[in-house]
Amino acid sequence: MKVARSDIHGWGAFLLVDAKKDEFICEYVGERVSDLEGERRGRIYDNKDLSYLFTLNLEKMVDSFRFGNASRFVNDERRNPNCKVDNFTVDGENRVFLYALREIKAGEELSFDYGKDFVYKHATSP
Repeated sequence: MKVARSDIHGWGAFLLVDAKKDEFICEYVGERVSDLEGERRGRIYDNKDLSYLFTLNLEKMVDSFRFGNASRFVNDERRNPNCKVDNFTVDGENRVFLYALREIKAGEELSFDYGKDFVYKHATSP
């Protein structure tokens, strides 16, 4: 993936090679924090109009604000997303993976439906 200006909003993540339907794209990575700490950080991020928090389970979140990979720039697309997100437990640890919802061509911006409860926030530059 590469990060570049988005056609959806701000910055986006773009695929560098073709992907087939259901193919693994990447893991959403970042600092693992408690739900309580994630809520605290979320209030701070809300004041800055940004957020990179992703819920893992009822107790933990992933926060890619300080460190992460290009997946933190995958934007919300409710009409026609090309990725889906699945949570899995690997070696006893919850993880978030992005998969191709359909065939994706190289150069296409990646997107998934953040869900009805998501409050859209602006992404900072990479």
